[in-house]
Amino acid sequence: MDRFLFIAVFLLITACSNNNASYNNALRISKENRVEIEKIIEHYRDDTIKLNAAMFLIENMIRKESIIFLNKQNKDSLLSYIKKLEDPYSWDPQYSILAKTIDSVLARYPQQYRKVFDLANIKSNTIIQNIDDAFEAWNTSKWHKDYTFGDFCNYVLPHKIGNEDVGSWRSKAINDQMVSEDSIKENTSIYEFARRVADHSFVRYNIGMDYFFAPFGYEDIKRIGVGSCLHIAHMIIYNNRSRGVPCAIDMIPAWANRKGSHMWSSVILPKNKSKGIYFNGEGENDFQYKVSKIYRKTYELQPQMSPKFWENVPQLFSNQDLIDVTDQYNMPTSTLVIQGISSHNVNYIYLSTFNNKEWTPIAYAKRQEDEATFKNIGRGLLPSDNNRMIKYIDEGHGIVYLPTICSYTGIHPATAPFILDTLGNIKHLVPHKTKENIRLFRKYPKNPELADSEKALVGGVVEAANQPDFSDSEIICVIEKVQEHPLESIKIQNRKKFKYVRFIPRHEVIVRIAELQFFNKQEQKILGVSVDKNTNNCGEKIFDGDLLTWQYKGENYTAHFTFCFDNESEIHEVRFSSRTDDNEVMQGEDYELFYWDNKWISLGRRVASNYFLNYEVPQNVLLLLKNHTKGVEERIFTIENGKQVWW
Repeated sequence: MDRFLFIAVFLLITACSNNNASYNNALRISKENRVEIEKIIEHYRDDTIKLNAAMFLIENMIRKESIIFLNKQNKDSLLSYIKKLEDPYSWDPQYSILAKTIDSVLARYPQQYRKVFDLANIKSNTIIQNIDDAFEAWNTSKWHKDYTFGDFCNYVLPHKIGNEDVGSWRSKAINDQMVSEDSIKENTSIYEFARRVADHSFVRYNIGMDYFFAPFGYEDIKRIGVGSCLHIAHMIIYNNRSRGVPCAIDMIPAWANRKGSHMWSSVILPKNKSKGIYFNGEGENDFQYKVSKIYRKTYELQPQMSPKFWENVPQLFSNQDLIDVTDQYNMPTSTLVIQGISSHNVNYIYLSTFNNKEWTPIAYAKRQEDEATFKNIGRGLLPSDNNRMIKYIDEGHGIVYLPTICSYTGIHPATAPFILDTLGNIKHLVPHKTKENIRLFRKYPKNPELADSEKALVGGVVEAANQPDFSDSEIICVIEKVQEHPLESIKIQNRKKFKYVRFIPRHEVIVRIAELQFFNKQEQKILGVSVDKNTNNCGEKIFDGDLLTWQYKGENYTAHFTFCFDNESEIHEVRFSSRTDDNEVMQGEDYELFYWDNKWISLGRRVASNYFLNYEVPQNVLLLLKNHTKGVEERIFTIENGKQVWW
């Protein structure tokens, strides 16, 4: 404690001489609530360490806001609904029941909020209790001697994590004890203890919670037991900080090869190290997609940027609460010097990645004459101890970046985009005058799980019969090869008329089948209904004409998907599809191809007459294919040896 006290006294002296302006600014923002701020300072006037901690909280509270629910009854109704909801598709944004119904829930129980500055809203007794509880947990921990006072202030002391309402959560969290908690704390490392606490903090994941606007505090998350990555990380941090474990929110602001972002909780280890934690015995946090940058949210305000008055600072960097911690994760990175930017009269250059719709800034650097230097930029390889990255089919080895500037009219290119490959090499994507003919089959990369689903259908059998028990069944076709098109076709030679058909997958495989269709001689679809009454798997979804609905069959049981025709019919063609994302080129749909040359330039709009599109394009360009008929997923790609390569 002597070292801890010395540092605290030193910081207090420094604060008194240098930061009176910050404290006075905090008092100004607090307005009528100033008396509550002054009560906190008065309470600790004879306790040097806690006074310094209180000053830290107050001076860095200047930009902190809370989003407050105005209607408690509506909020409670919403939480009760979420708590009871069963959702077997919680990981899939396309099928999550919560994701699909959250709008209707909010329509029934409309939520009203208001934003308030914490300085204008906090109560002195809440902050005092928070400070006292934080010090008690810290001082009774066996590891506090390995940390600085700054570590404590940033990663144990804060009264909140995000923009949730201020509350007294520490006592509630610490009272929710693990079995043999004292023994675990005494006999494990700080990381192992934090991981055990993470397991104790279990919250069911549901991506649908990403669609809910207002934040939840400790009690709300505990009550419903369900949340997004952010809610899960918050719960882990609440529980760990209440026990004196320094931890924080680490984040990937944008995945580099798809839309979306990611947040998780990280244990702050001594000597500027850290390690992500997760729950359910999984230990470390997973990175499933390409990473360009990793930041940590701090309570302490970071130095302000100094843009010119026509420059706009992206929201990511405007809150002054991020530090770059990419180098704390064991992943290959590069230092990039962006040149040729002298024509742009700005102070800052940003590196942006593509989020399926637009360019998203993920890093910034101060411009130095005609160049800007970016450090610790990801190459698309994950930490060496993480091997769970999802690798799309035909995906490029690296990340595409676009140097950009930001103004109040939007994000604009500063130079041409480039590929930073996994070895650190750079390839600039500047259109050549030479053109090439290409053939396109998709507008978005294929997930390997979908490729596995296509393989699993091989060996499946289609039987036809006139008796409902299939006692007179005949095999009319077998799926002999992996499908090449979204709706693969098999011609049928049997000229008998049948009333019933069924699909029998191979027993030993997991099958996800999206569609099974039958056609007569006139190429008309044969109508009927699903009749899977005697199985545990209703097959309606594979006969509904919708490629985005699908039926699952596990490897440990047999499933027959049965269809009854309205009338006995002669089958001339069977069309089928495994589970799909419906991002293949589809006949009859309206497409438009673009290439990048300081902006997206159209190469023409056309209706597909086949399962592919032919175009003539400049070589060495970045491309984007849009479907104007339907769908939302689009991804940038290049052409290498005649193939689409996704970035």
